[in-house]
Amino acid sequence: MRIKRLFWKIFAAFWLVSICIMIATSYAILASVETEKFRNQYEKTLRNFTERAIDHYEGLPEEKPFKRSLLRRYGPPHNLVNHQHVVSIKRNDEVIFRRDSDSLRDEQTFQFKLTSAKGNRYTVEALTPRPPRHLINMLQRVNTLQFFIILFASTLVSFLLSWSITRPLKKLGAASRQFAQGDLQTAIDKKLLHRADELGDLANDFSYMMRKIQQTISAQKQLLHDVSHELRAPLARLQVAAELIQQREEKPSSYIQRIHAECERMDQLIQRILNFARIEESAANFTNLDLIKLLQSHIDNILFEHPQRQIHFAHGMPNLVINGDQSLLGEAVDNILRNACKYTPDDSVIDVEVARRGENILLVIRDHGLGVASEDLAKLATPFYRSGNRMHGDGFGLGLSIARRALEKHGGKLELSNHAEGGLLVQMEFPHQPR
Repeated sequence: MRIKRLFWKIFAAFWLVSICIMIATSYAILASVETEKFRNQYEKTLRNFTERAIDHYEGLPEEKPFKRSLLRRYGPPHNLVNHQHVVSIKRNDEVIFRRDSDSLRDEQTFQFKLTSAKGNRYTVEALTPRPPRHLINMLQRVNTLQFFIILFASTLVSFLLSWSITRPLKKLGAASRQFAQGDLQTAIDKKLLHRADELGDLANDFSYMMRKIQQTISAQKQLLHDVSHELRAPLARLQVAAELIQQREEKPSSYIQRIHAECERMDQLIQRILNFARIEESAANFTNLDLIKLLQSHIDNILFEHPQRQIHFAHGMPNLVINGDQSLLGEAVDNILRNACKYTPDDSVIDVEVARRGENILLVIRDHGLGVASEDLAKLATPFYRSGNRMHGDGFGLGLSIARRALEKHGGKLELSNHAEGGLLVQMEFPHQPR
């Protein structure tokens, strides 16, 4: 199984390193202590039964040789140390005992000296002891309470260390997502900003970036708002001048009519820009409202303006009281319905449906037009973007942007897709009781 979360990667890495260090340290300490302990015990045992055998040998007649049976007689009753480990025994320079000829290297033997009860000095050469199997001994100690205490401590330390690294990153991620959703007042936790480590530096960089973006967006909104207002005055004067010229002429000129049409279009564009800026700047005013009545009123307005249209409204409930901003939701619905009227043939139906999806409300509007190119779907809600790059069409590319922003103010989302049977499918999902 592949570990994807950073927390578990850090935890597993530190935990495994801790376990390896603990095992290596235990092995090293155990090997050092046990080896020294075993060597001392080994030499002590050899010295003990060799002294007893020599004392017995010195009590024999001088012509009697030193036999292996003496070592076997006084040797210990176990195989860890026995008479076979003695290679030779010398009294001064005289060899009184030597094991059967073996090809032994110097590193395989060691020597120690001892003095008998009669004062004779002997040199005993013996086989170097084989170190015990420390790994097996260590594994046998794994089930001890001490090992489990160390294991628990390493697990706890690894968990706390991983948590101390990933928790600030999660806070930064949550702040960045909240900021990306349009909450420009998002602030990063002051505890993160005051940290004197790399995570604190990262938090301060995030905070600096968010302030700069906030300043840029605020300046852009203010510029959009100011320019829209400044355009209103010359546009009004232009309309008045066109009207005066038209009154002086006996026959209305097509050019004057074109000027009136373009002025009206510019006025609509300015109003849309102001509406978009207002939604961006103002906070939502949540009240209890009947969503069914709100939708029905906007549908009635569309049908009054376009009597030839057919709109099928399916909801399955007499009323649906929600907590929302009537102006924002109404403008979002109105923009989408007018888009559907624009792109749906006169003899086709526009479908409007309201349903519940868990704790959320799902509002679906489908037209029966030609649909939208798949590469344009993700960009349709971008301000001033129009499908197929139609910069001189009837629309301004702000209707879906206003609808998306209105839904985001309610904690919802706008999804655009092409229906399998044709036409654009607009899904608006938002909480029944937004926070």
